[in-house]
Amino acid sequence: MAQLTVDMAPLAKSEVDLAYPLISLGDVPMSLDSWRSLAEQVLSRQENGQPCGVMAARRRGLIRGLFTYEVSTTVVPLILCVGHLSVGEPLDSLVPWDRLLWSIVELGQQNACTAVHIGLPPERSWLLERWPDPEALTNPIAVVCTITRAAANATPPRLS
Repeated sequence: MAQLTVDMAPLAKSEVDLAYPLISLGDVPMSLDSWRSLAEQVLSRQENGQPCGVMAARRRGLIRGLFTYEVSTTVVPLILCVGHLSVGEPLDSLVPWDRLLWSIVELGQQNACTAVHIGLPPERSWLLERWPDPEALTNPIAVVCTITRAAANATPPRLS
């Protein structure tokens, strides 16, 4: 039986280039330079104490999924905003996707958020039938998902 343990941990600066293949499959077609710029921006803000970052899902030591996040500090109660969601697993393999969602929910709880907002690219719209839980009936906090459309030539967005 395949090893299904998924370890979640922040992406280190030294791993930014290793994560690029997943990002290139993600919601916004992004060049390596654009990805480096976005990751550097987010990781620098994290080092300065801002509640944001890049989380990586690892299985057998390899990066298998990732997402960017930021705790919205402009609204109360707090909301965890998630973007650039990418998983390097077959779409019919729901276990890694569901484990990634659970790690997002846990991250929201750790940051005292009452809800999670996940921006999904159109090609991941099938998750709209699986993940949303706006009333927190299944998850400990509310999960809201929306479809985001980004231009292929967009500059790396600031997460704030």
